[in-house]
Amino acid sequence: MEMQKYTNTYHVRSYECDRNNNLRLVTLMNIFQDMAVLHADAMGLGFAFCLSKGLAWVGSNYEVLIERLPKMNETITINTWPAVEKKAGTIRDFEVFAEDGTRIIAASSQWVLINIDRKRPVSLKENLPEYSILEERVLPTEFNGN
Repeated sequence: MEMQKYTNTYHVRSYECDRNNNLRLVTLMNIFQDMAVLHADAMGLGFAFCLSKGLAWVGSNYEVLIERLPKMNETITINTWPAVEKKAGTIRDFEVFAEDGTRIIAASSQWVLINIDRKRPVSLKENLPEYSILEERVLPTEFNGN
């Protein structure tokens, strides 16, 4: 199956903003986490699958380029996709678009698949069903390690 970007919209609420009506960074990171979880579930590689195999996805690093933060009451569109597969992990990219379609945030994240009991990284190819990646990057980040 060919990989497609996973897309969702999000309405920025007042309690998610700082005193300048900008989305808080912690909320942005939570949105990224939610998007990754939803897409992994849609791919059949999410929480239920991992738990049945004694595995877990762990987000280990992010690089985020912010042109501007979303504002209170703004509806944003977020895209995400797995962009690079490594031995024990993957790089997942994100894009955030303003209501006018302008990209306002680009982010890359590193995710590692771990064995829950051993608390150690495991090979993707040996532990996941085959899936495709979308070889498109928003940032050139490669991250160190796996």
